[in-house]
Amino acid sequence: MEWKYNNEGSYQENFENWYTANSLEKEQWHLPLYSREKAKQVFESFFEDKLAHSIRVNSKGRLEDVLCVIEE
Repeated sequence: MEWKYNNEGSYQENFENWYTANSLEKEQWHLPLYSREKAKQVFESFFEDKLAHSIRVNSKGRLEDVLCVIEE
């Protein structure tokens, strides 16, 4: 199955559409489904270019890289 990111939709809408399509395909092939947490990790690895990186200081005073959704 080929799935394409819809630049007209939001990042969340694209994730939901991809997750539904991915789950249906896995069911057809009798493969285990991703948990939503794992699916988000996989989706982010595919479409990281749709996210922005930001640096912030966490509650322990350490810098951390944060991925932010880009809404166009």
